[in-house]
Amino acid sequence: MTREEQVGERFGRLVVVEEMEMKRRWQRRVLVRCDCGTEKGVRLTSLTSGNTKSCGCLQKELIALRGLVHGHTARKVITSEYAAWRAMLQRCLNARHRAWRNYGGRGITVCDRWRDFKNFLADMGHKPSPDHSLDRIDNNAGYSKENCKWSTSSEQNRNRRMTPTFLENIQRAQRQRAQQVRAMRQQGGGPVA
Repeated sequence: MTREEQVGERFGRLVVVEEMEMKRRWQRRVLVRCDCGTEKGVRLTSLTSGNTKSCGCLQKELIALRGLVHGHTARKVITSEYAAWRAMLQRCLNARHRAWRNYGGRGITVCDRWRDFKNFLADMGHKPSPDHSLDRIDNNAGYSKENCKWSTSSEQNRNRRMTPTFLENIQRAQRQRAQQVRAMRQQGGGPVA
């Protein structure tokens, strides 16, 4: 590309204004004006290769758009709904997650629609209060609109899967209670309240 041809040439958001003095013999530099109005010097090879497309404003806009697609992760502030969604995905899809064996490892899945946070939020809505968390109605079924609700910890405690360990603990407590009642009766007392 000759010097006359490059002035006025557009590369992405940049238009070449003029040739600049070379800092090194092999690096031709040009002054460019961005669509946003900023002027700066860049290497001509960065323009022609496509590595430079703006003064930097394009990158800033793309980063801002990524964080504001749904407005729940802007400026490193994550909402509790987004945190619940991300934790759900990790438990079900990431085999290295500490809770995976109780979720993805036993076949608990996330519906395809909920792989996108916007759909999850549209279906679940915002948490009614900070005390609520994501709860599955049927603990043996996956995460979907039909099987999930926001629940308090006391509501979730009533909706537990009966694991062998959990059942053993209940049975052990019942045996201990029965032994206490028998011991009290043998001592002549009535049942312990």
